[in-house]
Amino acid sequence: MVDRNDPDVALMLRVKGGDLSAYEELVEKFKQPV
Repeated sequence: MVDRNDPDVALMLRVKGGDLSAYEELVEKFKQPV
């Protein structure tokens, strides 16, 4: 079950709708230093 109150889920749903700033926010949040 999807928890739409989860901030990451909300961001993913925004990305699905075409929100590039939400995509950038997810990338910044989850990128790992090399």
